[in-house]
Amino acid sequence: MVVQGVKNPLVNLLCLEDKSLDEGYGVATASSASLGNKVKENNNSAIIKRFNHHSAMVLAAGLRKQEAVSDQTSETSSMDGNSRDSDYFQPPVKKVKLQEAIEYEDLQGRTVQKMVTLNLKRSDRYFHGPVPLQSQNYTTSQDIINSVSYIQHEMASYKPCLTQVISSNSASSAIVDLSPGGVLMQAGAQQAINHMVPNNEEAELKHLYMAAGELLRHFWSCFPVNTPFLEEKLVKMRSNLEKFQLTKLRPFQDKVQRQYLSINLTGHMEEMLQTAYNKFHAWQTHHHMLRKT
Repeated sequence: MVVQGVKNPLVNLLCLEDKSLDEGYGVATASSASLGNKVKENNNSAIIKRFNHHSAMVLAAGLRKQEAVSDQTSETSSMDGNSRDSDYFQPPVKKVKLQEAIEYEDLQGRTVQKMVTLNLKRSDRYFHGPVPLQSQNYTTSQDIINSVSYIQHEMASYKPCLTQVISSNSASSAIVDLSPGGVLMQAGAQQAINHMVPNNEEAELKHLYMAAGELLRHFWSCFPVNTPFLEEKLVKMRSNLEKFQLTKLRPFQDKVQRQYLSINLTGHMEEMLQTAYNKFHAWQTHHHMLRKT
C-alpha cells in the first residue's frame, strides 16, 4: 500500500490518526479525570506509529527489486505524458479534486455565451442599404493604359504643318481686336481704376476711408455694451455714421457716377456701414426684450 500509494493528492496515509470524535465533534474540552488516560493513549499511539513505520520500511525494502523493474516502464510512460504519478500528483489534478469537492453541477447557473462586440470605425457607411449598380459604362484600368499609350504615340509622331496656319496679317488683327480697347473688348472693358480716376478724387476717397475707419473703430469698441456710458456712446456713434453716409459718402458717390459712368468706388465702405447698422439693430432688439422681461 505504501509503495503503490493512493492516487489522490488530498489523502496522506502517514498523517492518519486512529482517533474517534466525541460529542463536541473534536472541539470539546477534556475533563481533568481523563488527562492521565489521554497521556497513556498518546504514548501507545506513538509506539504503534513507530511499529507501522518500521513494517512499512521492511515491506519497501523487500519490494525494491520490483520497483527497479518497473522504473524503466514508468520512465517511458512519463516521457509520453502517461505516468500515473505525474497524472495524479500534478497541481492541475489537485485543482480538479478541489473543484469536485466544492462545486456541484446541479447547483450551478447556466453559463451565458459571451457575444463578440462589433466595433465599426465608420458606422455611417452602414446606415444605408446596398446601392444598385447603375447601367453605365465604366472605365477600366486597361482602358486608361491604352489611352495613355495612344497619346504618347501621337505626341511622338506629331509633325507640325506650318502651311495650314493663318497669315501674319490675320493674326495681328486678331491680337488687336482682343487687346484692351479693341473691337471685341469694348463691351466688357474694365480699365484700371487708377488710370480712370483723377488724383483729386483718389485723394478724396482716401480721406473718406480714413474717416469711416475712425468712426467704425469707435462704434465697434462699444461692444459688449455693459455700462450706461457705452450704451450712450453706441447710440451716438450710430447717428454719426448715418450723418457721415448722408453728407460725405453719398455726394462723392453721385459725383463719381456722373463723371465716370458705372464705376462704384464706395461699395466697400457701404458694406462696412451696413454691417454696423445690422449689429446695432440686433443689439437694440435684444435690449428692448430684456427691458420687457
